[in-house]
Amino acid sequence: MFNNSSLDLINKNDTTTNIKSDITISDIVVSSILSVISLLTVISNLIVIIAIIYDKKLRKPSNYIIFSLSVADILTGAILMPVMIVLLLAPQSQQCIWIFKIELLLNISSIYHIFCITIDRYLNIISFRYSVTRNTRRVIVFIAMAWIVAFGIVFIPRIWGDRGFGQTYDENNQCRIIMSPIYMHTRLAISVYVPFITIILLNIHIFMVSDVYVFM
Repeated sequence: MFNNSSLDLINKNDTTTNIKSDITISDIVVSSILSVISLLTVISNLIVIIAIIYDKKLRKPSNYIIFSLSVADILTGAILMPVMIVLLLAPQSQQCIWIFKIELLLNISSIYHIFCITIDRYLNIISFRYSVTRNTRRVIVFIAMAWIVAFGIVFIPRIWGDRGFGQTYDENNQCRIIMSPIYMHTRLAISVYVPFITIILLNIHIFMVSDVYVFM
């Protein structure tokens, strides 16, 4: 599935994920901090969801993306972070590839939810027509895009026989994630560079437009 040159290149670029087998004091401290963060993540996002559900003023299309983002964050806090804590304290999971896929899915989903929120806010400010015609259907398209992109990046490699990334074991029988350079750079471009650069540029434009309105 991966040739030796690809593995060497990946190792040199430090794109592997090691799962520790030795429990240290620092591991216990980190796991305790992650436990608190996990709990706070779940509670805070539950408050957001409950507020949107029960407050009629908040039940509007612009907040549905935030609702979906909170769902993704709750899954991160309730599922992913506890699993990461277990991996930190327990040795040698045999399913690190699926843990990596879940982590990737939720991270990309969160990034694209923020990306969609930015686009929605931008269009609402820049385009009068959009602000008037924005409805639930339009927002659902944004939400669907956030989840479809995340699922696509994570599971499209299955079509290629998992040539994008996979798992192997080192001499200590510890699970390691390996990624082909093509998949790694494509994933970074789609899930990190494009959304973050776009978010920055759109916010700069929003700031410039708001300054124009202030001085008019």
